[in-house]
Amino acid sequence: MKSCIKILFIILLMSLAYGSHAQKFRNSIYGEVLGNGLFYSINYERNILATEKVFLSPSVGLSSVGRNATGIPVMILAYFGGGNSSLETGLGYTGFYREEDFLNFMVPDKRTYFEHYSTARLGYRYESPKGFLFKVAFTPLYRFNTTYPFHEVYAPDGPAPRFIPSGGIGFGKSF
Repeated sequence: MKSCIKILFIILLMSLAYGSHAQKFRNSIYGEVLGNGLFYSINYERNILATEKVFLSPSVGLSSVGRNATGIPVMILAYFGGGNSSLETGLGYTGFYREEDFLNFMVPDKRTYFEHYSTARLGYRYESPKGFLFKVAFTPLYRFNTTYPFHEVYAPDGPAPRFIPSGGIGFGKSF
């Protein structure tokens, strides 16, 4: 059912983009504090469908939490509105590869595992005629069960799944 809704949403956006015109900027690079990368992320997005009032852009980023965790936020974003200001919506996934120290029968060892987050976005986007980009959004996350590599015989219980209300603010450049 959820996949059918996603497909219908994409078809709707594609039908709105029929006969679209080229917008000023197709690419954006921006840094975001908090948001979908948990603490911060550096992101790239590219507009792939556009009309006067609707834009569709995939986005991919890189995030890090200290030395021991690296994350990749991936989103599909839709913008509604004309001119320089628009409503920004989106759905995505953020995956973190984590490494932590622990004692394995009193011997120091390292454990690797993966954290999975489902993400959403609802916010405001401003893009100046010269390419300055400003974004502010409500970015809730849902953390799923942690997964461990197959070779972990005695994998510990990871953090429990939970909803994480969050927000983010970003600045960057469109070109």
